[in-house]
Amino acid sequence: MEIASYLKVTLAFLTFCTASGCASAPSPTAQADPTRMNPPPVESSIPTEYEKTDARLESRPDWIDIPPTDEGGNHYLVGLSEHHSSEKEARDAATRHATEQFAKYTGVDVSMLDEMVESLYGKSSGNFDSTVSQASKSTHTTDAYVSRIKPKEWYWEKYRVLKSGKFRGIAYRYWGIVSVPAGEYERVQNWKREKVARKEAMVAKMGQEAEAELQRILGAHKNRLANIEKAIIQGDPVQALSDIQSGWSNLFKGIESFQSHGPAYTKRAHLLKQAQGDLAAQIDRIRSALIVDTGRFNTFCFLPGENNISIPVWLWLKTPEGPKTISGVPLVLKDDSGRTLARAFTGPEGQANFRPAQLMSGTYWVAMDTGSPGDPLGAAILKTLSKVENCFYVVEPRGDLNGGAQLAVKRLLSGAGLKPLPAKRVLMGPVTYGDTQQGSSFALALQGFLKQHLANIDGFTLVEPKKRSSRMVQQAARTRGISLKAGTKAPSLGSSAIQAQMDGADAALEATYTLLGDEIHLQLGLKEAGSNALLRVSSVVLDAGKIPQGLSLVPPPSAGTSSFSRQSGEIRLEVTSHLGDGQTYMEGETISYFLNTDQDAYLLLIYEDAEGNLIQILPNRYAGDGFYSAGSTLEIPSPNDNFEFVITAPFGREKVYAFAASTPFPALPGTELDNGLILLNAGFDHHLRTIRAHGRSPRTAYGEARTQTTTVPKSEVVTQRQ
Repeated sequence: MEIASYLKVTLAFLTFCTASGCASAPSPTAQADPTRMNPPPVESSIPTEYEKTDARLESRPDWIDIPPTDEGGNHYLVGLSEHHSSEKEARDAATRHATEQFAKYTGVDVSMLDEMVESLYGKSSGNFDSTVSQASKSTHTTDAYVSRIKPKEWYWEKYRVLKSGKFRGIAYRYWGIVSVPAGEYERVQNWKREKVARKEAMVAKMGQEAEAELQRILGAHKNRLANIEKAIIQGDPVQALSDIQSGWSNLFKGIESFQSHGPAYTKRAHLLKQAQGDLAAQIDRIRSALIVDTGRFNTFCFLPGENNISIPVWLWLKTPEGPKTISGVPLVLKDDSGRTLARAFTGPEGQANFRPAQLMSGTYWVAMDTGSPGDPLGAAILKTLSKVENCFYVVEPRGDLNGGAQLAVKRLLSGAGLKPLPAKRVLMGPVTYGDTQQGSSFALALQGFLKQHLANIDGFTLVEPKKRSSRMVQQAARTRGISLKAGTKAPSLGSSAIQAQMDGADAALEATYTLLGDEIHLQLGLKEAGSNALLRVSSVVLDAGKIPQGLSLVPPPSAGTSSFSRQSGEIRLEVTSHLGDGQTYMEGETISYFLNTDQDAYLLLIYEDAEGNLIQILPNRYAGDGFYSAGSTLEIPSPNDNFEFVITAPFGREKVYAFAASTPFPALPGTELDNGLILLNAGFDHHLRTIRAHGRSPRTAYGEARTQTTTVPKSEVVTQRQ
């Protein structure tokens, strides 16, 4: 018997057998596989007895209990079987047991026997004949090899099988001794080491490939985080969220791929999950930086009957450089019950305008719109941002004059809460009817309510006019227009812009109104101090029927018949009241006037009261001939004059006419009063013709100007403000 053939048989069987025992023969009860037995069909509850009837030898060989020691370069293994119904089954079982002993001897797992046989001997299961049906591939391979070998020596025993003394059949047991070259052990060990080395090399290669792929994905992730940071700093969270969504999707695909490509990839998948955490942190960062701005006052006001209501809101992103508006983001307007009323996208300035079909007083909410069709962001990200919201209140102000003034002021100064006010210090300018530069008791009452509501605005200061002096007005006249662009006309001395500049305000608020049928159309204009540039406007339509009786809406008509229209001349002459042009004064208040001329000139000043009476103020007995130097500003009355202008009846439209000429004016007919002023005779047009004729005289420079005010009785105004 050749040892090589035994070895090949033994190696072939290693894929099937279960490793057990050692090089020495185990006891039958400890090593045999009872599932391989095929005993006669007897009652399972009755013990089986085996009665030996025959054997190959009279006594069992010594190698059954004590295998031979290694000699001649061979190692000996003993295989044994349990009782089987046929000799073949018993021999095969003994051979398999010897194979298991070989696997234990060489340290090869039974499941690796097929692989080792094919690697060392170039064999495969297809080379062997099948002798055992219903076997696995490993069993098939092993049993095929078993059928081809002849052990060095066999020993068998034959038994009668008894149950309760009754004969049930014949059984066999086999023992076999197999020799294996001792050098085969080292050969198998070398094969195992090579296998381990190949596996380690493959694992290392897979690890390198996995690491390279990981770094590629993480590198792209790092670049994406940089782009997200850039978008946030630039105030473009839409782009940042889009990058986050794309990055999340790419990382998710990477995680799935790593988890399905073996241990080298699987153990690195957690790093991709950590990268997803970076993106989740960016979403939280954006969410905490987003601000839904429902406006400066956190309220929206409207009057009954107003149509086409538009509610503005803004979306901001806090950045290191300050808050920035966001465009292209869907927002939704809901009532306090959660019912959706309108949807809108933020525009280029971050503003969205909601136009609900109906609106009533109550609390409303604005939030990120997670249900907007066609939104540029992913639904999952929008859902995360759905808690970015803010509320505001819709109120319906009173429809009277007070409520109208409140609504007009709020509309004028409304806007994004994070944007600064267009002006923080404001002077209240005139309230006039249309473009007439005339006021009324309604105008004065409205002016009072406007002041009241302006004073209630946080961060806003209503500037009270300073006491004017000729020095202050002269300084304003000299410096106006310095900061204006070339070609821009400087405001007049009586304009609200110059008055605001003198009082240290940022802007002046003017109001105009007109009566159209049963409606009062009110418009506010905020004008920049010094430049007269229009900063803001607002408008409100009031019901004239809700205006209290006793207030005059339309200015009183002029008592005079003059159709004075200012003519241009070589001399620039300006005249205004101490609060500017177009002001309305109440009974008991005191007025002063200021004149300014850009050339040396003789001045003529005529006052016309509400009933058309004309009084010449300059020149007079105390002021001399009325000659004044260029650039000088004259206050009327001056602190040295023995008269003043106190508002008394008659009330209505009052005017002051100023004339300047390089030569003295002719004396106008009239009667001198006790205070030195002159009560003129005849009508104003008669005197105007005389004055203008003088202005056309040869070598005479000429200029003219006019200012007008409205006076009202105190009783008409005070009761309406209470």
